[in-house]
Amino acid sequence: MESECKQTQSQTIDPNGYLNIGEFSVFAWSISGIETSIVVKKPSDGFRCCFDMGYACRQNVNCDNIMIR
Repeated sequence: MESECKQTQSQTIDPNGYLNIGEFSVFAWSISGIETSIVVKKPSDGFRCCFDMGYACRQNVNCDNIMIR
């Protein structure tokens, strides 16, 4: 079975370390087994969310929502 992955949108990394994918910006930081932090933003409507917050980085501070399981 053959699978194919196509890039459908432009992806860039901004000066603050966010990967811009379509309308979303994603910041991911991880040191395996020690600390992890993932932030997702949608600048067009001000949405900011953080999950897997095992490290409090500068990008976490501005998040309105933190996902905890």
